[in-house]
Amino acid sequence: MIRSKNRWLSPVLIGIIGIFGVVSVSADSSGDAALERLGRTTASAIERTPVLRAVLEDLRTEQADGAHQSGAGSPSLGYMREGIGSSFDRQPNSQDTLSIDIPFNGPGQGSRARGLTDAAGLRAVVLGRVAVLQVVRVVGEEWVRVAALNDRLDVVRTRLDHLDKALKLQNKRLELGEVAGTEVMQLELARAAVASRKAGLEAEAESGRHRMAALCGAGCVFPAPGDLVAIQSVLGPMTVVRGASDFEAAPGVRGMLSDKALAEAQAELTAATIWGRPSFGVEWEHIPSFDGVEGWDALGLQLTVPLPFARSGKRQVEEAAARSRAATAWAEAELVEVQARYEGVLSQFHGAEGRLEALSPVLSRLERTEFSLSEQFRLGAVSYLVYIDGLSRLDGIQLEAVDAREQLLQSRLGLAVLLDDAGLFPLPPKPPEPVQEN
Repeated sequence: MIRSKNRWLSPVLIGIIGIFGVVSVSADSSGDAALERLGRTTASAIERTPVLRAVLEDLRTEQADGAHQSGAGSPSLGYMREGIGSSFDRQPNSQDTLSIDIPFNGPGQGSRARGLTDAAGLRAVVLGRVAVLQVVRVVGEEWVRVAALNDRLDVVRTRLDHLDKALKLQNKRLELGEVAGTEVMQLELARAAVASRKAGLEAEAESGRHRMAALCGAGCVFPAPGDLVAIQSVLGPMTVVRGASDFEAAPGVRGMLSDKALAEAQAELTAATIWGRPSFGVEWEHIPSFDGVEGWDALGLQLTVPLPFARSGKRQVEEAAARSRAATAWAEAELVEVQARYEGVLSQFHGAEGRLEALSPVLSRLERTEFSLSEQFRLGAVSYLVYIDGLSRLDGIQLEAVDAREQLLQSRLGLAVLLDDAGLFPLPPKPPEPVQEN
């Protein structure tokens, strides 16, 4: 019996997951290059993740089990020899019989058997897609996280470079007696704090790269600084209006509905075959010659049809019907869960959009403001306290923007996986689904 169990990846077969769909790119486009790096990393993870391979093989096993249940059984071949004496010689009642028995699905059973096979095949594809999308989510989240760490490191390294230059200038002023040693020490303290943060971010980024390598191995292509901005720009605005049909077509919901369809098909087939299946038999009899009496051959045909009178399968029918009702309830629960997750992730997306919108007026002026502040300090127009405070504020704006972009892309990734919508975030191509026969 096909098992309904907790699958890794909340709840495609191996041949359809080797290629990750990315936008056709030109080599000089930073946004497209970032998407290509992400796509190659994800494709490698899909190909080599052992848990995904295990899930897909389990699904193939369960699909084969469905095909086994649909079959009427194997033909049988029998041979019998009668009338054997004590010395294995033939007796007057000697007879050889060769028989072939072929079970088959009856008129009401054949269509239900095909329904079970179709339901099992569709379930394997749908749940395989769910498994692949969960791998996409895991590796995509890690990739975006490392990309954000790269951008934070870029901010911190730039800041450390500016502080190094400021400290060098302040030491020269100290030698000339223009500033006190406490002012130099304040810059040294600020530099030490930034250097410490840089070391922490580098360790965190290295840890993230190791996690990615564990997922995708040598096929990983790590993000480069600026990839968050590049991907955000190439993806463009996101359409966020979704209706009930979008939720019903969500992979998680379809996975539960495929469980329901399979349970219903099993219940129907069980009810139709509970008394057995008909069989067709052919029998050949040979009566050998004996004491001058001429032998003869005979051919017989037999059709066996089960009679619906036994009650031994009643509990099996009840079990299959209960499993179908449970699958229906789980599908309804998953639909509610998808809607709730959608609203939650969508709120995070809107929050990230609002943060970037609030930061937008000053982000465009940051480079000019930073240059002006550095020049004022170099010329002595502002004190070291103003300089350190100004750099800290500029850092805060840039790091806030990195956080918002990371939240924006993580939200888009979450929504794309939830709804299987490659328009929100790059996803592998959808596998072809088996055609359902009426």
